[in-house]
Amino acid sequence: MFAILSQSTQAEITIAVVGKTKNDTFYEQSYKGCVDFAKQHPNVECIYDGADDYQDFRTQSLIINELLSKKVDGLLISTTDSNYLVSRSLKKAKQLKIPVITFDSDLLTEHKDYRLAYVGTDNFAFGVALGEAAKPYKKAALQSFCIQTGHHSTPNLDKRINGVRYALSTHTIDNLTKTENDLKQGWQSTNDAHFTQWVNAKMR
Repeated sequence: MFAILSQSTQAEITIAVVGKTKNDTFYEQSYKGCVDFAKQHPNVECIYDGADDYQDFRTQSLIINELLSKKVDGLLISTTDSNYLVSRSLKKAKQLKIPVITFDSDLLTEHKDYRLAYVGTDNFAFGVALGEAAKPYKKAALQSFCIQTGHHSTPNLDKRINGVRYALSTHTIDNLTKTENDLKQGWQSTNDAHFTQWVNAKMR
């Protein structure tokens, strides 16, 4: 089930890398980094897993639980759904004293006790940069925009969306989730399913 590429056959420490999906080049590269570390430390072995074809928090939780049953020594996880993973998997990891580090996508603030650290992008700042980059394209007094992103439960993507909205609003904390403030600045967001389908068709 797992692709095990570490050269060591006598590894004392097993680290599992669990991405949102298994066939994404970003997570594959993250795993390669772990393997490179293992080559320099013969007592470390890296294993890799994730949902096969698309992001699914239930599958990710099942995989984590299976890794916990195998008594891995540490988990590197890109969070799909913080609430689900904590309730179904990470509470158990904490009970077993198996350390968890999140990367790329962190747990929600209220769940940070279930991981040691987060390694990755400041996703809110990333979203602000995207919003600032969009400003020069505003040509009308009221202009619609579409943010095409992944699953709404994914923490890092939500932070990026909030960053975009912040950049396009009046730059106060109260404006992060208020569409009215975006409209006052001449921006209008949409989550219309037909519009999203049209965008997808144009990108093929």
